[in-house]
Amino acid sequence: MKKLFFTFISVLILFPAMAQQDADLRLNPEKNKTYRFRSFTKQTVIQTVNGNQQTIESEVLYSFTLKMMEATPEFIVAEVHLETIATKTNQMGRI
Repeated sequence: MKKLFFTFISVLILFPAMAQQDADLRLNPEKNKTYRFRSFTKQTVIQTVNGNQQTIESEVLYSFTLKMMEATPEFIVAEVHLETIATKTNQMGRI
């Protein structure tokens, strides 16, 4: 019984630690090439303040282009154009 309990507790501690491993994302841009990036985030936050429940909903959209001019291992020279920045937030019934 003690071994089963110890194994269960070890698994509960081990799995969250494994889930938080680092991720390494790499982008190898080519010179004089244009790349487009777009991100859309939708978030809902529900919180209680002084016994009152508040819901905050937000939507964020942005897109931009990146044109590589020069790249070395130490730095990147790029031309960045912000095309769209849109934010919509609904907080306490007001948009």
